[in-house]
Amino acid sequence: MVRARRGCSKRGFARRKQRVEQQQQERRAGGPAVGGRASLQIGDSEPTCGYLQPPQGAVSRTEGEEEEEEEGEDDGGEDECEKVCLNDIHARLSGLKVRHELLRATLTFAKGNGFHERLLSEVGQAAAYELDSDSWNDDIIAALQERGRGLSLSQQSDDFADSCLQDPSDMGDEGAISYQIGGKVISSMTGGRICIRFDTSYAGQHFESYFCVLACKASSERLHVSEHSIPFFLPLREVEKSNLSSSCTKFIDCLSDVLQAYVSRREQVNQLRLIKGDQIRELYHSLSYNLIELLLEEAYWKVGVSLAYDNPKSELPTRSVVMAWPHSVDALPREPPMAVQSVTAHRLLRAEGALRDLLLPMGYEKIVADLQETIARGIYWEEDQ
Repeated sequence: MVRARRGCSKRGFARRKQRVEQQQQERRAGGPAVGGRASLQIGDSEPTCGYLQPPQGAVSRTEGEEEEEEEGEDDGGEDECEKVCLNDIHARLSGLKVRHELLRATLTFAKGNGFHERLLSEVGQAAAYELDSDSWNDDIIAALQERGRGLSLSQQSDDFADSCLQDPSDMGDEGAISYQIGGKVISSMTGGRICIRFDTSYAGQHFESYFCVLACKASSERLHVSEHSIPFFLPLREVEKSNLSSSCTKFIDCLSDVLQAYVSRREQVNQLRLIKGDQIRELYHSLSYNLIELLLEEAYWKVGVSLAYDNPKSELPTRSVVMAWPHSVDALPREPPMAVQSVTAHRLLRAEGALRDLLLPMGYEKIVADLQETIARGIYWEEDQ
């Protein structure tokens, strides 16, 4: 914008300089210069009629009018340049936002439906044999590996439906098998691989499913993550490094908690935006929703909320800060009327504690209640002495 105004002023200065030089040439030559704006020629001779040569005063007024006109053109040019720059900035910003959303969607669901369909075609889509918590241990994973090592792809697809309708102990040593515990489905695959499907939900509603395939390297019997559709911003590698070498079931449970907590945090924000969108003035969150910041408006007050989730497996924040301050001193209702000297921001400590124990939509009501109590106490102003 500053560059645009400078550019417009330089053009106006150049035109004025050119006009002054032409006028100086006219005075030295005794007549208007060729190509000048005020030049008037009949053949090669100077005009002989008096009315064709304006008086000196008229010429001065014309020059003054030209100066004003030129300045008006310069101002108009500056405004036009400023509008062009603003439109260009808005267009670039809109384009960046679109590219950001596309890139985010691409990275979040990098594998796409093709990856999911391929895995489902290998492990089948029938219901799995349900496990209880007491039966869920690493022996289940070992049994799935052994069954998958002697399993061909065609045999796995044909036998999967039958395997899910009977007790695995009655199936012998052949056929594919899957187990389900909670929102996790663990299936055997060819080559001794293990496929885990993580189903996520919030408030009783099912959301997306994520997949992770475990395999053994040729030189080692230790499992590692070979394929997955886990969002890139979640700590998959940290979870793998910390848990998979010691216990496969521990790794699966931990990764399931991370995915479920991520979906819960995300849907808490979406639910709050849906029910309290009019009060939300600004909203920021990281990709994994482990940092959420809100600027809310309630009556004459603004409320800033900052939530940090240090534990990736938690749907509740580990740290919360809630600050409230009025829009302005004059906007505050005061009964009885009093002169206000200063207004300070106040932390809503009860709301902070509630947000660490409640989901965000329910914690919002605690923010409003704590704010109303703060207003009723009137501790936010000081009277003039």
